[in-house]
Amino acid sequence: MRPLIPLAALLAACGARPERPALEAADVWIEPVRVHGRVLFAGELEPVADALAEILGRHGYRVVAPAKVRALWSEARAGRLPGLDFVCEAAPPPARLVDALHPGASRAEADTRCDHEACTLTLVVLHGDAERARYVAKLPPEQDPATWAEGLRGGALRPVEPPPADEDRGLAVGGLGVAGPPGPRARIHGVVQSGPWVYDLDSERFQPRAAELLGCREPGAVWRDWWEQPFQIEIDPMGRVSRCEPQHPDHLPPPGFSCRCEVLRRMEFGIGTPGRRAAFSLHVADRRDATAETLARSAALVSARADDPTATLGTNALPPEALERCLAPVAAPLEPVEVPVRFEIGADGRVREHAADWPAALPPAAAACLDGALAGARFNCPLSGAASVEARVALRVSGG
Repeated sequence: MRPLIPLAALLAACGARPERPALEAADVWIEPVRVHGRVLFAGELEPVADALAEILGRHGYRVVAPAKVRALWSEARAGRLPGLDFVCEAAPPPARLVDALHPGASRAEADTRCDHEACTLTLVVLHGDAERARYVAKLPPEQDPATWAEGLRGGALRPVEPPPADEDRGLAVGGLGVAGPPGPRARIHGVVQSGPWVYDLDSERFQPRAAELLGCREPGAVWRDWWEQPFQIEIDPMGRVSRCEPQHPDHLPPPGFSCRCEVLRRMEFGIGTPGRRAAFSLHVADRRDATAETLARSAALVSARADDPTATLGTNALPPEALERCLAPVAAPLEPVEVPVRFEIGADGRVREHAADWPAALPPAAAACLDGALAGARFNCPLSGAASVEARVALRVSGG
């Protein structure tokens, strides 16, 4: 085991940890208003969140001002975190940062589902997984969000009894496979179209740009979020993309998102009436013929916990592929094992020191490679300036 640098020495070298910043005490903060069945940009929905905050305030809640929450999301996406005097290149998902800065506070989910008859807004106040309150409003689908906000203030939002337990409020996340012959392939799914479209969007329209979209990959860039981040676009009368944004302002767009927006701006969607909008998830992959492999190797950093929780709010502190390539020297099946590992990390989330005891069955070359990979892990920037992280490396080699 590598010796750990004593924490006292770290603090002596870097100065004592500053107090972690926190916002004002509050009962609840409001997530972004999410809309299904109609394409509305995040900025357009801000008046609805502001109205919901006023209404919750009337019901006795101390609500974090939505403008403050939005500013924190924006700053976090740019790597500017509270209390840090540098830009963090490993910022956490903004939603989790807001949660961490308001320990004990509830969150309010505002979910709106639109059809031809009405848009039904459901506001749920949650403390952990426990529901504190629920409100519902029926809103005209043809109205803009600012008009919705006035209707909510005027009494459209009413309390209702919660539904039976185990209702699925979650958002389906994660990518889908990209099918097709070898080579760059593009696929869209979860498509929603608003306005006067005369055709349905499908993957084939994006396939001619697959190589360009694939070229937006940023080697070495790590996505530290886990939410599917759909594209939202608006089409001008000449058939060009005039607006392209990620759907969820409280989560991080994956690396290359802005580049892919630029590729979409070069596409032709046909001359048409103003007002066409679309939202969709876009996945691009370079499909290659599968090669025969007798052993399946898997490795991942799991169960990370830190004495400053802001260091482990995001995902992919160490992408699995960085560990899996280290198992190449393993020529025989290896029983599943989870190896404890400890890290000392600095203000920028980089590893200063780590320690791990590898099983004897692991070839020395594989162990040395894994140690090198762990040394390159990058956690979220701890707001206290440093953190100790305990985690496990899950290893498995099967088949043969």
